[in-house]
Amino acid sequence: MFGHLLRYFSFCKKDLLVFHPESDYSDNLRKAFSFTKRLGFNEEWNGVTKNKEYDYQDVFSHVCLQSGVTDFSASAGQCLKWSHYFQPYFENILECRVWLTVGQLWKQERFIYNPSVADFQRWSEKGIQPEDFRHHSGFNFHAWLTTENGVIVDVSFMSTLSRRLPEHLSEVSGSVIIGPPETVLPEHKYVPMIVGQRIVEKIEKRSFIDFLAHDDIDLYTVPAILVPVWKEC
Repeated sequence: MFGHLLRYFSFCKKDLLVFHPESDYSDNLRKAFSFTKRLGFNEEWNGVTKNKEYDYQDVFSHVCLQSGVTDFSASAGQCLKWSHYFQPYFENILECRVWLTVGQLWKQERFIYNPSVADFQRWSEKGIQPEDFRHHSGFNFHAWLTTENGVIVDVSFMSTLSRRLPEHLSEVSGSVIIGPPETVLPEHKYVPMIVGQRIVEKIEKRSFIDFLAHDDIDLYTVPAILVPVWKEC
């Protein structure tokens, strides 16, 4: 019986997914693909391809030209909508795999967004519901893009910072940051937890509001979220 218990706890330990901001980005990304598969979506990934390099300023210019969007300042607070919308544009121009990526964002030892494994499990089953805003005024996650050579493309965070700190950061509104996860944003850590368009679209279908853009008009529409007043028992 003791042997059976050891095997049981050994299995549970292997089965437990832990995402940590101090872990290497590629290690957390590997876990994100595994977790996404557990939630029912198998996104093909063969590891980070380090030998691909791009002129990302040129890439961004082509994304603007192809999409017709030249001002990204409206992406403030809309990371998932804008990342989801622009994923196919970046993938088409880069001619490589680009994954919508959702997870945590940390600044040094403090989290900015900190969804848990349990949150994503619940959202994949039930969608995002009013009770998810009981302790948060907005979505408690961050979204960005990850290219197959391990580069991060964040189309919204600088605009979000600019909106929250206009007296200090107004000039960065509309900026898009692109680069390796280790250096793309000093003192910050991106922690990928789920990847791919399909799982996010499934979550939206099960949610009480629509939060993705299906055309350029949707891109500039912010859903009104009416949250009931919660009373502590």
